[in-house]
Amino acid sequence: MTLITGPGKMARSLPLRSLYRYHRNQSSPPRRGGRNQLTKLPVAKTSELVPLQASQVHPVPIRLPYPREIAEYLDRFVIGQRSAKKTLSVGVYQHYKRLMYNQELAHQAELVLLNSVKIEQNERRRATREISKGKRKSSLNQTHYEDFIAQEILRQHEAKMNEGIGSKFNAKIAQEDAVALDITSALLEKSNIVLVGPSGVGKTYLTQKLAAILDVPIALCDCTTLTQAGYVGEDAETVIQKLLQNADGDVERAQQGIVFLDEFDKIATSSDPIHSTGFRDVGGRGVQQALLKIVEGTVCKVKHPYSQGTKVDVDTSNILFVASGAFNNLDRVVGRRLNQRSVGFAAALNTNHDEDLKALDELTVSRKRDELLAQADQSDLITFGMVPELVGRFPVLVSFHSLNEDMLVKVMREPQNSVLNQAEKLFGLDGIKLEFTDKALKSIAKEAVQRKTGARALRSIIERILLDAKFDCPGSDTAAVVICEKAVDGTGTYDAFTKNTKGEGTL
Repeated sequence: MTLITGPGKMARSLPLRSLYRYHRNQSSPPRRGGRNQLTKLPVAKTSELVPLQASQVHPVPIRLPYPREIAEYLDRFVIGQRSAKKTLSVGVYQHYKRLMYNQELAHQAELVLLNSVKIEQNERRRATREISKGKRKSSLNQTHYEDFIAQEILRQHEAKMNEGIGSKFNAKIAQEDAVALDITSALLEKSNIVLVGPSGVGKTYLTQKLAAILDVPIALCDCTTLTQAGYVGEDAETVIQKLLQNADGDVERAQQGIVFLDEFDKIATSSDPIHSTGFRDVGGRGVQQALLKIVEGTVCKVKHPYSQGTKVDVDTSNILFVASGAFNNLDRVVGRRLNQRSVGFAAALNTNHDEDLKALDELTVSRKRDELLAQADQSDLITFGMVPELVGRFPVLVSFHSLNEDMLVKVMREPQNSVLNQAEKLFGLDGIKLEFTDKALKSIAKEAVQRKTGARALRSIIERILLDAKFDCPGSDTAAVVICEKAVDGTGTYDAFTKNTKGEGTL
């Protein structure tokens, strides 16, 4: 461990100084107030980190929801995905708990540093007084020869004093190094998250709601627009710039935010031998390599959103990165790996894999795909085309299951901002009541499953069904519109009721 000592120099422990700078850059209290949906939760007590030394540490009270409360809040917006909600809730809770813990350790390091500086200043003041006292004595009734001798004695005396100060500080520095080593070893590392699952199952939506719970800035970034530095497109550093912009230019808030990397599977390394041997993969491997240090933790120099031409340093050490992607055909990679482990000749077993799946119905295929994705690990992502160094920086892997017909019916009915509630409000603006029969909802869910786009297909189907009613009913005497199964399958149209017939109760 390098120490800087000597006459006129201040003794320091370099790791301790690093921790001090870390605290100065990172350990600011989270912003209070503001829009926080957490207040709607029945929080029994405030979750606080117990200080290591109550006499020295002053923890900032922060309302941090517990994992169970986070999952209950997500249930109000997303149907199903119980396992994914549990993993995400625990991951986010532990991340910000770790952040609070590391901030208090850095605060302790600052106290140790300030205490050593204070002791050093006192020792140097005392040495200065001793030297000044010797100089005053030597200047009385001295000849030129005696003055020369006195100056030589004072020089030797000053050297001895500095040596004494250095020896005292060496002992103090050894103690500081021990404290710094304990603090460094106690720091907790973050755990970034990868979301794997079919399209339209709630991966992006869950992340948005997580950011709303904690009232932290979030940046939604599309990985398909990222390219390696020097090529047309967005650099990897732009994800941090977006986060700083969403934090209203507050660097401290941005350094505690969430970066959501959507379409993460689209930057996988190309399996084409031409790209892997002859050309640079600027949108695949190049982007993954650019994300390595940013995800792990580094200082990025990005443009300030409200100060033209000004660049600021943003430390990504405490930014939570959540990557998401459909990872099409990842289930085949998992199945091949499991077969290799069991018998060792997976190629022979997987020859008729596609033909067997085609013979099954869509529900059985989805269930089998979900079972395989639930057993995926980091080695499967590497086989898929992700760089091992980048995969290692995402230790938490969360799999999402596909939505069946019953779940899609709940998606249309239960969430607070469901597509049915939005359609009913639009018709209500014209004084028209909109209703769907149970058979109609079941038929809509069945068609959505066949489209293989998850919950995203629901809005498209409902918009098609309601098009004629949206065109005919406004400005008429229609009081209610009922959507039956015939309007969904195309054999008929909607049922409209005027105010008179509606008043008689004929539906």
